Amino acid sequence: MGPDLARQFVAAFNSRDADAAAAMTAPDAVLVPLRASVDATTYRGPNGMREFFAASDVQWEGLHMEVDSEEREGDQVLLIGRLTARSRDVLAPADNALGLLLDFADGMLVGARSFPDPQEAEEAFRRNA
Repeated sequence: MGPDLARQFVAAFNSRDADAAAAMTAPDAVLVPLRASVDATTYRGPNGMREFFAASDVQWEGLHMEVDSEEREGDQVLLIGRLTARSRDVLAPADNALGLLLDFADGMLVGARSFPDPQEAEEAFRRNA
């Protein structure tokens, strides 16, 4: 179940389809984006998912996650890859490593946490496994 939902989430992210991502997000889901390491931003539930997409689209264009590896343990999925985008402020490209830890329950996304260091994501995944 988890990997298919993870792929659907990445497809929604890459196509910037906030409604599709929100539809797979549980009401009590907690979303921790990369910027949380700077300002402790988190989002909650389907509306939070839409807010995340809107906030990301204000700052970035062409957001795309390329998944290099995927692991699953129960309903938790670890995605390791790269996040590319272009800043709207300075039109500078960004190409960064990314670890994404996704938690699913009853066919819904209940947690998503982004890590700028894929090794940290892998360590968190191993702790929870």
